[in-house]
Amino acid sequence: MDFYIFLSRLGCLKSYKSKLMCVAFAGTHVPLLTLLFYFITSTTETAEDKLRIVGIALLATLMGTAVTLLALHKLLSPIGLTARALRNYRSHQKLPSLPTSYTDDAGILMASTTQTLHQLDDFIHRLEDYDNLTELPNRKLFQERLNQEISGAKEQQQVVVFIVDIDGFKDLNTAESDEIGDRVLRTIAHRLAQYASKDTFLARMGNDEFALCQCNSLDDDFSTAQDILTLVEQPYLEISPELHITASIGISVYPADGTEPGNAIANAYTALQQAKNCGIGQYQFYSTEMATALQRRLRLAKDLRSATQKDELLLYYQPRVDWRNGNIVGAECLVRWQHSELGMISPADFIPIAESTGLIVPIGEWILQTACEQAKAWQRAGLPPFTVAVNLSARQIESDGLVERVQQVLAQTELSPEFLELEVTESLLIGEVEPTLLVLNALHQLGISIALDDFGTGYSSLSYLRKFPFDILKIDRAFVKDMVDSPDAAEVTQAIVALARGLKLGLIAEGVETEEQLNLLKTYDCHEIQGYYFSRPLPVDQLTQLLKQKYPWQTQVSAEINSQSECASVSKNGAAKTLARV
Repeated sequence: MDFYIFLSRLGCLKSYKSKLMCVAFAGTHVPLLTLLFYFITSTTETAEDKLRIVGIALLATLMGTAVTLLALHKLLSPIGLTARALRNYRSHQKLPSLPTSYTDDAGILMASTTQTLHQLDDFIHRLEDYDNLTELPNRKLFQERLNQEISGAKEQQQVVVFIVDIDGFKDLNTAESDEIGDRVLRTIAHRLAQYASKDTFLARMGNDEFALCQCNSLDDDFSTAQDILTLVEQPYLEISPELHITASIGISVYPADGTEPGNAIANAYTALQQAKNCGIGQYQFYSTEMATALQRRLRLAKDLRSATQKDELLLYYQPRVDWRNGNIVGAECLVRWQHSELGMISPADFIPIAESTGLIVPIGEWILQTACEQAKAWQRAGLPPFTVAVNLSARQIESDGLVERVQQVLAQTELSPEFLELEVTESLLIGEVEPTLLVLNALHQLGISIALDDFGTGYSSLSYLRKFPFDILKIDRAFVKDMVDSPDAAEVTQAIVALARGLKLGLIAEGVETEEQLNLLKTYDCHEIQGYYFSRPLPVDQLTQLLKQKYPWQTQVSAEINSQSECASVSKNGAAKTLARV
């Protein structure tokens, strides 16, 4: 390498060929010039003869050198071609077309370079177009293939896109491990690959999502979707016998749902979102109504982030009434959204969005602050004090600093803890409950009442009623609605009343809308009522006017008290018997 390095330092010898030519020229001319110098200085020939002989020798040497250099130039062409091939591939990703049939050193160099570049190109394309975990095509290659399918689709032929999402995959990774999650993905990919026909293109779109495209009839689409759900739900015995995996599928159809590949995929994702909204293990076809709903949801999610700053959120209060005297003994705080352009937004539309985006935490803090401020304002106005009930979501309980934040709000508003009630649902009592228990115990120790909302509709153990610091049970509106016409619902309601009385818990029936429901609850000895029968949720000013009326429902209640008192006393024994039966 030393001689090569020395020649490379000479600015005039930039290429390898020029270096070789220079060496060849020097090798042929230095001996000749030495011989001629000796001939001129040593012989006795006349000067004319000497010049003639030297000229002939130089001419013959130059001609031989030219032929030699030309031959060397030709022989070096494989090296030059190989170098140019490498530069072209590096700069333009152009594969070489070098000859590969020669077996000498130059031929082996060209053949090896060609083979290596083709292997490298295949490897790079595989990295670009295939998923490393499952070895399936990735999103990029799927889009290219879908484009080809749509471009080549015949008239009246439809191309169907399926987007398959594994339900709860993030929770699976958290509960088990990333290794288990990877094994599940590889297993699902293998099952789908075995299921896919030669006309079906399968890909992994990323994380826990797979995609298929195929040409089918509508009946085949239904069958394929159901087959995929069945494949995913099959046991994973080789990983863990306890694993139960489900999937959701969104389906779009070309050309009915979009003529561009990007639209077909986007529409399938829209359908997937709708399928997940319907629960686990579901599939949905795309529709324009679905797209409109998704666009509205996306806009609500965007606008909800600034709703509190724009003062668009309102707090309504639904009174809780003691039917025995008609007094307002409490009010549940219910948030409403008065959108500046869309008008009043239903909580059923924006609360799930707030939950999924995490905005429920700052919104919940605003509700707590506003409710406590208003409760204290009513007390300072000389109105009868009562409890305000604020709902706590799972996100709020899981967030750091909830107890400290509640303490801070109570201190800022100077509201006594006895006038604040925090409501939770049974869903918090499923799974890992110890963190929830610690938070609720800390809140209860502040003197705040804890209510269990929608009792009877979840799957929690009754033992949690003793383990958790609950003060109040709220009978779910589903039982209240059906108990007049359904003996089963009536017996369950009686059992809940008896259970609450036995555990010395407060009791509230929500969703009371008719006189028949109220009368039946009176016989069960359930005193606190919440529902449209007495009042809808009211804005602050309307509830304030109602609070200024002494016993606003006294006339309505007093007409019925005497006729119900005897039935209520008889019902106590019946409730105990009902609880025993249930």
